[in-house]
Amino acid sequence: MDILIYNLLRYLLLFSFITAGYKFYNNNEANYWRTLTYPIVLYSIMEGCRWMRGTDFYGNFQIANGRAYSNDILYDGFAAIIHNLDLPYYFFFIAISFLLIYSILLFLKDYKEAFLPCILLIYAFTMNQSENLMRQYAAISLMLISVYFLLREKYLHCVVILILSYFIHSSVLFVIPFLLIFKILSIKKMQYSFIVKNICWIFLLCYLSSTIISTFFSDLLYNLHVFDIGLSVKYNDEEYLSRATATVTNINSMNEMSTIDTIRTQIRNVVIIMLGGYLLKNTSYESSNKQALFITYCLGCSGIIYMTSLPKLNMEVIARLGLYLQIFEYFFEGCIIYYFYKNRNNINRWINYILIVLIVLEFIWIFKPSVGSDLGLQFIWG
Repeated sequence: MDILIYNLLRYLLLFSFITAGYKFYNNNEANYWRTLTYPIVLYSIMEGCRWMRGTDFYGNFQIANGRAYSNDILYDGFAAIIHNLDLPYYFFFIAISFLLIYSILLFLKDYKEAFLPCILLIYAFTMNQSENLMRQYAAISLMLISVYFLLREKYLHCVVILILSYFIHSSVLFVIPFLLIFKILSIKKMQYSFIVKNICWIFLLCYLSSTIISTFFSDLLYNLHVFDIGLSVKYNDEEYLSRATATVTNINSMNEMSTIDTIRTQIRNVVIIMLGGYLLKNTSYESSNKQALFITYCLGCSGIIYMTSLPKLNMEVIARLGLYLQIFEYFFEGCIIYYFYKNRNNINRWINYILIVLIVLEFIWIFKPSVGSDLGLQFIWG
């Protein structure tokens, strides 16, 4: 019964996103936050009230009840406030879910016309692990808010939010070099540089060379020491690292996918890299928005390169770093779908066919019902 309830709520949420996206596309003056009040409330309660949401659920349950600590000051402190106010533990879960959906919607505020494809893709992406990796997705939420300020050139706000995210999950440090590099490349005096002019081909070359990069990546990880990469105390022993990287045989990959998932992923990757480059060159957005699109395009493509170049590991913490970049991959895919749909009459028909195939595959991925395992599909009232 809980699985049926979960799917019903999920389809109601998807319908509310579709309704909001339709309003934004046809009436750009629609009040943004008022239109999204219902999906925000539904998402927060629906996700916050899910029970046994993954292998990390019990640890977060203990933190919410004041019985354990993650040693991340901001995360533990917020849980302690909820607990000391004598609020039920699920208020903490609801608040973390609210933070995620709020950060996504805040980031999409400047792209209201492309809201529908962007929110559906980002939502489907976050539902893979957000209910389980609560601390990391809370850090990703603040990171999104930080990037929102970065794109508006509010640098003090950006830095402060990034610092706060560090005290939720220290892995957020991974994304900082990418933000700095692509922000520098986005400034006007760099727009005619060799790197910026050929950024699409550079990403395509890296993508096609991912097997070679994976070999070097594997050697690098094999020779790393835990203290060299500043891992959390949880991973702070050499035995853990050696067990994760010592062999490449009989290893359970995080990225085991079905054939249809593999096809969809490969098409998506090529579309984002190639058509994303085309969008950047032909977009009519204002220069400030074009800089924002350039940064998010580069972040998304970096996520593609990182994940395709990642060797198969037992240590999930390395693969999870890619989440900070992958969320921009899905955002930019939504921008591409919107742009080419709007200009479909002026686009080569083969590009339109490729996009139709991709949209159909994404539609199946997003709207297929959740079945099978009950993990994460039960609710506290059950």
